[in-house]
Amino acid sequence: MRLHLLYACLWLSSCQTQTHLDNQTDIEALDSLPISETRFELELDSNGQVQDTISIIHLKFNHAGDKVYQRYEGQNPSEIRITSYYREPGGIFFQKTDLPDSQGMSYYETLVKPDGRIDKAFYIFDSGEVRDTQFMEFQYVHRDDGTKEEIRIRSRSIDGEGLNIDTYDQQEKLQSSVMILESDTIHIEERYYQDTVLQKIVDRALISEPPLSISYYNGSGKLEAEKSFAGLDQETEVLFLTTYTYDAEGELSGKIEEDFVAGKKRYFKYIRQKERAK
Repeated sequence: MRLHLLYACLWLSSCQTQTHLDNQTDIEALDSLPISETRFELELDSNGQVQDTISIIHLKFNHAGDKVYQRYEGQNPSEIRITSYYREPGGIFFQKTDLPDSQGMSYYETLVKPDGRIDKAFYIFDSGEVRDTQFMEFQYVHRDDGTKEEIRIRSRSIDGEGLNIDTYDQQEKLQSSVMILESDTIHIEERYYQDTVLQKIVDRALISEPPLSISYYNGSGKLEAEKSFAGLDQETEVLFLTTYTYDAEGELSGKIEEDFVAGKKRYFKYIRQKERAK
């Protein structure tokens, strides 16, 4: 795992712990923690009988209940492995993905300042035959009162240069995200809130499929349903619908996927297994 740090040092010409948080030390500390909980994703038939195990997720939480580690293990035939490390209260600061059948691996890592702001990040994909590296630099724009108004993420790779613009409201909640590649807008995301609770995300992909996806959230801010459409307008044909259910503790317990093009419906159940403290 230390290989990714070499790439970062070569790019940044610095690995000074006084300028950025020490990722390697935090990774080793999180690796030493025991698994807190394991979750199983099971596919059912229309009668509720288990047909297959789709994925297994191992989680670690800190004393405040924040997720700090996740290892996703896809089961046959998609045996992808994704290991993610979280630094509270931020998001992922390091992630490694192993593709099945030795198809390759990828790394994503952020360099974070002591105040919690991401300064730079990089993504590396290596298949043994092809290597792609993307570098990202973060620029913050603040209002007069000091609240975060915008984050501009400039990236460069063999595919060209890109710009991602994230805009935030007065409560520093993400309002919109625009992705631009070589001067062309390729992706737009808009978020809608009731007071401070997320209600809906509208996702427009201008050069990929599906063109329009909308995610709906309940009064607790939990994902309730996702719809994808054949065009950029909600009046166009619905291609796919996913609905989610939760248990009494607010944890995901089930999911139904409806593919209207293929005329198929799939059912899923989620089981949590809390690990005993050692």
